[in-house]
Amino acid sequence: MLFRSEKVAIADERVVNCCAVVSQSQAAPQLVVFYTCEDGSEGQDSSTGAADSEPADSMVEQWEEVYDNVYGAAVEDEKFAGWTDSYSGDAIPLVEMEEWLQCTLERIRALEPRSVMEIGFGTGMIIEGLCGGGSSQVSSYHATDISSKAKHRMLARLERTNETRVTLAHGSADDVPSLWTGRSFDTVIINSVAQYFPSETYLRNTIAAAANRIQSGLVFV
Repeated sequence: MLFRSEKVAIADERVVNCCAVVSQSQAAPQLVVFYTCEDGSEGQDSSTGAADSEPADSMVEQWEEVYDNVYGAAVEDEKFAGWTDSYSGDAIPLVEMEEWLQCTLERIRALEPRSVMEIGFGTGMIIEGLCGGGSSQVSSYHATDISSKAKHRMLARLERTNETRVTLAHGSADDVPSLWTGRSFDTVIINSVAQYFPSETYLRNTIAAAANRIQSGLVFV
């Protein structure tokens, strides 16, 4: 799936922000415009006549299918599976990905997390960075991902390394309120997965749900 986006102007005073996206996931390129109105409502329109306000759950299901395919085809322990340039479709250079990952881990470690929840663990690079190599900073790590393939892949890795601090679940950000009920955390991580959320409202709801799971700590986005 390849997307290319451009800022566009729409001659409608009610629209405060918009972006045109060329999606090449179909047999032919499709132009899709996402927009936000001054009243806070959101929607989309496309060159093929797609209806406005596509339900968030439908978009989430599409991402689930995409990443089941990505992780299902990935080489075992491939850390940056699915990370591609949205313009060229090529894999992002490894040196750039490693720099981004190390900077992200440094910022999270500075928070001194002990009890962690991660929403959208993907390939497990954050789990590995915080729990791998015998690191003792984190005492428990609960993580969920929308892709069942991601969960099975990570479970196999945890078994090989005999890592017992990590608990995994299969679910979307919508499931956060019902996951591991009765348990609170000092750090909730919403890393790169936020870019795939279907709307600003979905992001806000996810952050609010994450904040409700924290007794004393913060949400890392």
